[in-house]
Amino acid sequence: MNNESLVSALSEKLGLGPLALENGMGAIQFDDHVMNFQVDANHDELRCFLRVMDIPASPESQLALYRQMLSANTFGLATGGGHLGIDETERFVIFSRAVSAGGLSLDRLEIILEIMLNMVEGFQRDWAEAAAAAQSQPAAAPLHPVGLRV
Repeated sequence: MNNESLVSALSEKLGLGPLALENGMGAIQFDDHVMNFQVDANHDELRCFLRVMDIPASPESQLALYRQMLSANTFGLATGGGHLGIDETERFVIFSRAVSAGGLSLDRLEIILEIMLNMVEGFQRDWAEAAAAAQSQPAAAPLHPVGLRV
């Protein structure tokens, strides 16, 4: 089954009817999350991605978020092989995973998507808790410039 057929079969299995991809792109809503699909015929990949959260306004919160994202991305251990990134234009965090279509079954795709959705909910919960904890902490003393070594 090719990637487009696989996504359409998933949509039908969920009772949504066949999903026609436009320019290789489509989306399915799962509860509060919209899972986007992009078919890459050149690399026989199916890219799955979804919005995680908005980028916080304060620089301190942004720094904490980026630190957590980098830590989660290290070797893909906390992301199950997916990737956390940012969309600077729209100012949100995105979670993505490219899946090789070779031998991918509908059951396997469902498992991958369920894992991704669970991870996003975990990221959202963890970051909300970390943000709340950071607000209750006193502000760190500013760093002072250090002289250059010669």
